[in-house]
Amino acid sequence: MNCGAPLQKDGRLLNCPYCDSVFKPMIDLGYQIPGPRPELVPKGLFEVSVGDTRYRILGRLAQGEHTQVLVARRAAAVTEQVVIKVASDMSLLEAEWANLRHLDGRCNYLDRLLPHPISLGMARGRAALVYRWRSGFVYNLAQIRRMFRRFDSAHAVWIWNRVLDQLTSLRQLGYCHGSLRPQHLLVQPRDHGIAFCGWRTAALGRGDDLAESGRTILHLLDLDAPPELRELAESAGCFEKPRELKSELQKVARAVYGPPRFRRLVLPGTKA
Repeated sequence: MNCGAPLQKDGRLLNCPYCDSVFKPMIDLGYQIPGPRPELVPKGLFEVSVGDTRYRILGRLAQGEHTQVLVARRAAAVTEQVVIKVASDMSLLEAEWANLRHLDGRCNYLDRLLPHPISLGMARGRAALVYRWRSGFVYNLAQIRRMFRRFDSAHAVWIWNRVLDQLTSLRQLGYCHGSLRPQHLLVQPRDHGIAFCGWRTAALGRGDDLAESGRTILHLLDLDAPPELRELAESAGCFEKPRELKSELQKVARAVYGPPRFRRLVLPGTKA
């Protein structure tokens, strides 16, 4: 009833004496919930269980020093794509889980880019951390650099800008990432998106994020890259705040490349 009043259980149509709403007893139409349909379950290389959920592994995204990153789908008719990080040491994934849980919901800008963990458990005797899938964030900077014989240094500018935006938000929360290596920066080429991964080393404090961001940009630059950009990357650790470094980056970029404009990053083997 609308008011929550008690009902007579004699199956008759009645009007509630409190709110005057009409109660009609439910009629059993004989409907049964359909059983599982195996043909709708996504196919995969093999199946693992994390907690109470089964996943079909579709392939490997990356191989790190201590972890392996897999792409999978929930093994059910109503499915979703996920990322599963697997490690032999549970403490590595527990640290990442704890850091991401602590940062969740504290900054709207970061929330759109942070990995969103679903569950932490064991899979075939190894620790496993399951994340929601983020469309377009497939390749990291180390993989992208290997794709190009020569990398257009103009792309390094927008990549560094996005990195510094996130470092600014992290600094405002009192955090540092702690491991800004090329392997830990995922790229969404179409929309010029950058997302960090490898959050187990995140900690309170300033850390060395600015200097690490400069070393990552140096990894992208060819020998004939503009010397002004190379010098700024080498001196990144000398800046106090991410905003100060970004302001200087924008001055260098305008002097070298002219007014800002969108530069499409097309990865080999993908459509423009």
